[in-house]
Amino acid sequence: MKLLIATPLYPPEVGGPPIYIKELVERLRDTHDITIVALSDAGEELPGSKLVKVPKSQSLPQRLWQFYRAVYREAKKADVVYIQNA
Repeated sequence: MKLLIATPLYPPEVGGPPIYIKELVERLRDTHDITIVALSDAGEELPGSKLVKVPKSQSLPQRLWQFYRAVYREAKKADVVYIQNA
C-alpha cells in the first residue's frame, strides 16, 4: 500500500509529530511504500521512506502554496493520505 504523510514538523525538530512520524515509518516501512511531504530545511530521509521537502525559509504564503502543491501531487499516487497539523 502507498502511504503519504504530510506534516509541518519533521525530524530533527522536537515535538510529538516528528517522533510519531519516525515511529510510524519504522513500523510500516517493510510492508508499505511511504512518502513524506514535510515543511523542513534540515530533515533527511528516514530509512524506508521518500522525503519531499518544502523549505521553511520562504514566506508563509509561498510555503503554504508549495506544501499544498506537493501534497496534491503526491496524493495522486497514494492509497492513503495522513495529514498532520501542528
